[in-house]
Amino acid sequence: YLSKTLLSQTHPVINEFMASNLNWIADNDGDYDDWIEIYNPTTYAIDLAGYYLTDDLAELDKWQTPGGFPDSTTIECEGYLLFWADNQPWEGPNHLGFKLSIDGEQIILVSTDGVTIIDSLTYQSQTTNISQGRYPDGGELWSFFNIPSPGSCNPSGYSGIAGSVTLSPSA
Repeated sequence: YLSKTLLSQTHPVINEFMASNLNWIADNDGDYDDWIEIYNPTTYAIDLAGYYLTDDLAELDKWQTPGGFPDSTTIECEGYLLFWADNQPWEGPNHLGFKLSIDGEQIILVSTDGVTIIDSLTYQSQTTNISQGRYPDGGELWSFFNIPSPGSCNPSGYSGIAGSVTLSPSA
């Protein structure tokens, strides 16, 4: 993976995500969609209205958090906010206009100006129902979590997933 955080002490960061959610956690409509958790490491609340989220470096203004929903778009100090990457923005202010790829791609948090990258992550192939996130919250280390923690403190995880095991008859 490649992660780049800018201004992480004074701005929200991408903290955890799941790119293949199969019957793990449902949104308000009962759908099991991909999700992205944003963490606020500051000592004050931040309203993400006007911020952008994208999965494409060439399109930094792909999806903008709508204004007028502070109860749904504000992250309290040292708090978490969950966005559903379901390509169904009509379901509410926390539903993005794109999905995540299980095969790997980028997640980018962009300032209200639509150009300044606040935080970004390029991730590789993911495993169903395993999330990937920072440990500790807002930190630099990325781990996998077999018990995802959307909307709460990330547990310590493990750094990788073993590939397919091959057994040899002579072993």
